[in-house]
Parts: sequence; C-alpha cells; structure tokens
Amino acid sequence: MTAATLIEKGRERGEEFIRHGVETWEAEGRIDARRADALVASLNAPEVEAGMLHIGAHFAISLPLRFPFGAIARFFYTLGLRLRAELNALLRRGNAREARRMHTPLVMLVSLLPGFGRLGYFFCPALREERLLLVIPLDQAARRLPFRAYARFHLDALFLYWGLGDDLEPKARPSLPAALRAFGNRLADLRLYFRPTAALIIVDSLTLLAGAFIYLDAGRPEDPPVWWFREGGLIAIFDAGQLLIAAFFGIAAYVAFWKLRTQPSRSEAAGIFLWGIGGIGLAIFAFDDYFTVHERLGDFVFDSLSFIPVVTALPSDMLILAYSAAGVAVIVTFRMEVFSGRPSATLLQVAAVSSVIMVLTDGFATTDAIKALEFPAQTFACSLLMLAFAVRWLEVRRAVPARANLKLSGATGS
Repeated sequence: MTAATLIEKGRERGEEFIRHGVETWEAEGRIDARRADALVASLNAPEVEAGMLHIGAHFAISLPLRFPFGAIARFFYTLGLRLRAELNALLRRGNAREARRMHTPLVMLVSLLPGFGRLGYFFCPALREERLLLVIPLDQAARRLPFRAYARFHLDALFLYWGLGDDLEPKARPSLPAALRAFGNRLADLRLYFRPTAALIIVDSLTLLAGAFIYLDAGRPEDPPVWWFREGGLIAIFDAGQLLIAAFFGIAAYVAFWKLRTQPSRSEAAGIFLWGIGGIGLAIFAFDDYFTVHERLGDFVFDSLSFIPVVTALPSDMLILAYSAAGVAVIVTFRMEVFSGRPSATLLQVAAVSSVIMVLTDGFATTDAIKALEFPAQTFACSLLMLAFAVRWLEVRRAVPARANLKLSGATGS
C-alpha cells in the first residue's frame, strides 16, 4: 500500500470519525439538525480540507504504528512540515503564514499523546475556529477511555460546556468600579462563615507566633533549623493536614454533586471539576510538601545534571513553579467557577492570592524580611483553601433541598 493510499484512507477515517461524532451529538439532542448539517458542510471549506489532509496523515501513521512509535512519527511529521515552510520562507520561496496556522507547536505536543494524538490537527487555528470541530472529536475519543471513565466521571459535562457554552443568559462584563463593588459584596456574603474563618486565623496566628518565639529564643539558628519550622515539623504537619482536609472536601463535593444533582447549568456542571481536580492536586501537593519530594528530586537533578536555575534559590524551586503553573492552568480552564460569585469561589480567590505570595517568597526570597513571609503565607493559604473547599461541599449539600423546594413550589403553583 502506497503512502498516498494510506493518507487517503486516513483522511476518510478522519472524516468518518467527525461525521459519526456529529451524528451522535444530534441523536443525543445536543445539537439540532441544522447545526449538524452546517458542521458537516464546513468540512468542505478550503482551510478545513487542508487540515483534514493532515489529519488523514496522522490517522494513517496511527494505523500501523502503536505508541510510542506512532506518537514520535506524528510529531516529526508536523515538525518537518513546519521547518520546511520556515526554510522556504527564509529562502524567499514561499510564505510560512499558512504553515504557522496549521503546523503549530500545540499540534506537535498533542500528537505525542497516546490515543488522542491523532486528533492533534484539530487544535490548529485553521480548524479550532469552529469550536465544535475540536470538541466533538475529543468527546468521541474520550468515550473510548477504559474503565468507563467517560460515564463514571461525567466527562460529558465538560464537552457540553466547551462545545456549547453556558445555557444561562450571558452576562455583560462589568466595569472595574462595578467589579470591585461586586467583590466587596461577595466578601460581605462571607459573614455566614465569619466564626470558622476567625477561628482559623486565630489558630494560625498563635501557632506562627509561638514558633517565632521559639525561633528567636533559640538564637535564630540557621543549621539545623528550629524543630517547629523544620521539614516534617509541627508547621509542616499542620499545613499538610489542612491540605488533606481540603482535598477530602473537594473530592466529596464532586461526588455529592453528581449524586444529588438536579439539572444544573452547563457552567456549574463543568465547574465542579475544579474542586474534584483541585482535591486530587492538593492531596499530591500535601504528600510532596511533607515528605519533601520536590527537594529530594531537585537535589537529584542538581547532582545528575549540575543544573542551577538562575532565577530561583534552589533546583527544587523549579518543581514548585511547575506545581504553580499546573494550578494556574486549572484555574484558567475553570475560570467560570472561580468567578461564579459563590462564597466558596470568593474564598478560593483570596486563597490564590496568598498562594502566589507563598510561591514568590519560597522561590525568590533573598532577604530575611521577605523569607519571614513564607511560613505565614503558606499556613494562611492552606487554611483558606481548606475553608474554600469545605464551603463548596456545604454549598453542594445545601443546593439540593433548595432546588427540590423550588420544584415543589412551582408544581403547587401550577
């Protein structure tokens, strides 16, 4: 079988994959027949046809080659086309603008993924301008995940939101003064949780003050540090414990939401993933921070590669920054939940600010005055995260009877 035949066969498989996905969404009532016909017709647009040709190539590569060989071949296929276009542009033999829209670094990275890699070209600007042409293939691929993960974890809620947006009335973006007033009002709404918040702040403050007294009374020893602040010491246990409690409430909120849900909006259904994913992430971070995994791994990198980051204090700080980048990515992805206006979201915003201060002081502090902020920022951030995740669990639990009463009153009124 020639390469051209393989690519043509791959293109047919790619189009069949899309058409089947569109038909599935139409049959499930997610889109109507008019939208389905428009999506199928868009496959004939010149730029989409060109993208489908490369999708066919990726499908063709994936047919005979399994991971990791197929992933490597897909990556170098896209990289080679991009480099050839850039070289021709340098030699004034053509324009690389179309290649930059088609063979992007994001396509190359996605093409390395097992299973999803053949869908890499759906992420190029040439195809993703029609959002459903990206979301529907991803939805179809996710349905094939093992262990019934698609149904078990309610992944359809994510693809519905990403593909169709929210089903509520769109809100106009407020001006800066209006946004500040709204944030002030949301802070006022936290008065319901004033007592637990005040209690946490008092406990944190007393713990930190006691540690500071012991530290100063010991003559500010630098090596080894005071046991109160030492890795595995009281503050480490205190912070890790708060993160584990937050993780528990995040996962519990996610489970309770799907067990007790009563027709939530698309944004609310997608937003609950923030708390589930966040709970798992906090559990991992608590384990890492208490057992100093990032520091041990940082020392290993330093010893093995003799690599010293020029902008951070220690090699381990690079891993802290990686955690931070992952956290920012989750927040950006689920920003509709972060800015939902619920008390839990407001607490999460305040906790995020404290977390940023913690990361900056941990990774970039150079003076004692700035380093002194590290432990208070970390402890208060852990407390606020624990409170935010606990409040979200309470909101999920309280929303069920409220919705049930609303339905009951509506039925009685009719």
